Parts: sequence; structure tokens; C-alpha cells
Amino acid sequence: MEPSLVTMEHSARSGAHEHFRQLRLSALARRGLSPRECLIIRRDGRRLYALRFADGENPALFVHGGVGNTAEWADVLPLVTGPVVMIDTPGFGLSDPVGSECTDWGSACAVWLLDVADALGAPRLSLVGGSMGGYAAISFAAAHPERVERLILAGSAGGLFRDIGIFLRLWTVPGIGRAVAHLPLRDVEAVRRRMFGHYVGDPAVIADDLLRVALAGVNLPNARANSRAVIRSVADFKGWKPETRAEDRLAAADVPTTFVWGDTDVHAAPEVAHRLAARLTDASVVIVPGAGHIPHLDHPDALAAVLG
Repeated sequence: MEPSLVTMEHSARSGAHEHFRQLRLSALARRGLSPRECLIIRRDGRRLYALRFADGENPALFVHGGVGNTAEWADVLPLVTGPVVMIDTPGFGLSDPVGSECTDWGSACAVWLLDVADALGAPRLSLVGGSMGGYAAISFAAAHPERVERLILAGSAGGLFRDIGIFLRLWTVPGIGRAVAHLPLRDVEAVRRRMFGHYVGDPAVIADDLLRVALAGVNLPNARANSRAVIRSVADFKGWKPETRAEDRLAAADVPTTFVWGDTDVHAAPEVAHRLAARLTDASVVIVPGAGHIPHLDHPDALAAVLG
């Protein structure tokens, strides 16, 4: 079965998923955004949820990070022109859960992103990836460089550093990892502090409506189990597994790449971006003062300036 794109005329969701959907659409509407909701039917029949903004042959595809969802791009999009698609990655938001592909997440990302590109009818994509979304984008670029117009990495992409932090390292431990991953998050201030406190230069500026979306998203049924499965596929208690690191994949892809890097990124210093750029034929580095691992949450204008 070839991948296909289906426009959603109405939602068949209920309960927590519909609550999350409405919160996200409302947050986008407050920013003047009215996306079309779509389902991408993959070759294996599983579905990915997407939001489309305008049409065009080679859209910018935004791929969110492991602690986020498409709402993390909400303050960037009003500043961007041209066709844009935002995707809920497998196991997150309103997309179908992850499956056995979690044994090799990098290869799986190359497969499901190819399904997305083909369903959109896009000969080439501009890929915008944050954190684990950057890891997915690099994996696709390495497998299908001819389908990538350019690659924009917002913050240090997964696989470009070793240490994932003690909290996520604990996720990888059998037994205790499940308990840690399911620690309760009950209000927006807990989300601001625990989900984004170490990853954003100034978490106080994150809008409350985006935090409400994040809270609803992380508390969706099976959301944390899916997230933990992805983390365990690429990392263990020591950090990123050597065989899943992405530096050589990025160099092999050698597609036009822009690193948008916070100068206080907790995972990797700006020097890492410069070192990686030196391995590529066409690369540039934008350092964002005062920004952290997710620079677009408190400095959306910096990423938007790169996108044009």
C-alpha cells in the first residue's frame, strides 16, 4: 500500500485525546493559525497526525522533540512564510503508537519520514527538527539525502551528544525506569519546572497555553510508555549507545544544514555545532544567546529568521 494523505473533516477522538486536540488547536488559533488536520496513512496502515499550513511542492516539515509535541513550534509559525507541515511523531500526540521499530529507532525514523514525504507528494523537504526530532531528521537525511532540500537543527539533535541527563538515563533502567517515567505531572508549573526548566534559557516566558498542551500531551494514555520505548532504543544508563550516535550519519548525508544552537544548551556546547559544521560541505551555525536546548520556545524569532 502506498502512503496516502487524508484530510480530517471531523474528529473521531474522545476523552483525553480530544481534550489535547482542542487545547492545541486553541493555542494555535490564539496566534492566528488555522491549520488543516490530516492523517497520513503509512505503508503499514498505521496513521500519523499532521497539521498543514498552506500548500506547496517542497514544504518545511517540523519534527518535534521527545518531551514536546507540535505545539512547541506555535510561536515560530506566525513568523514563517511558505508551506509548512507539523507532524506528531509515532507514539506522540494523536499519531498511532510505536511498535517493534523501537529496536532500531533511527532506521524506523527514516521509514516513517519517507512515508510522510511520499504521502505529501513532496519531491524534497526542508526538515526542521528539535532534539529527538533532529535525530529523526538526520536519520532520514542519511537514508534519503536526495529528498532533503535543507536540514535545520533547532538545538543539539539527539545522537550528537552522549549524556542524556540523569532523569532520562533512569528511564532506561528496567523496573525503576517505568516508575520514574510515570512520576505525576499535575499542573502547568510542574511542566514548566520539570519538563522545560533545564532545557529552556528562560522557562518563565513559555506561554501558559503551550504548557497546558504539553501537560495534556504527556498525560495521554501510553504517551510515557511510548517515549520511554524510544529512549531505551537509543540509550542506556551510560547515555547514547555508540551504535546509535548520529555524527557520522550527518556527515554521510552531507545535505545543506543549519545549526540553531542555544549558548546554554545543557547537552552540548556551541563548539560541538562548529565542529560538526566543519565536516559538511554546506553548513552554517547560528548561536542564540541566552537560549538552551529548545531555543525556539523562548527565542522563536531566531529560528524563524533562519527559515525566512
